[in-house]
Amino acid sequence: MNSIPRRRVLVCDDHSLLRSILVNAIREVLPNAEIQEAANGERAEELVRKNKYDLIFMDVEMPKQNGLDTISKIRDEKLAEDTPIVVCTGCKGETALVRGWQLKVDHYITKPFDLEEIERVIDEIKWRGFSAV
Repeated sequence: MNSIPRRRVLVCDDHSLLRSILVNAIREVLPNAEIQEAANGERAEELVRKNKYDLIFMDVEMPKQNGLDTISKIRDEKLAEDTPIVVCTGCKGETALVRGWQLKVDHYITKPFDLEEIERVIDEIKWRGFSAV
């Protein structure tokens, strides 16, 4: 009997195509992961309140509630204080980067991303204790 825990991953991006690309890339690296999706920060916050995730990918610019505000809420309320968070952004500005580090995000990836970048980020997170098997 296989006793390896199934990892739970949350992917939050308002662009359905980019969200789908990211989900497929994660499935390549973590084939047994349970992946949930959210189209905005408000929905991501709801899901984090109801579920425990092993890894969160969060877009920055989204309607209703942007990713950095969502991260701030879930970190402040200790809803995902130990969960690695990867910020996915098309922004090249320093402001989002600085705010993300203040919120203790674990990694940044810039859009467009590729499988190698997703794999590298997950491998780095695994090295720090997250088991992706």
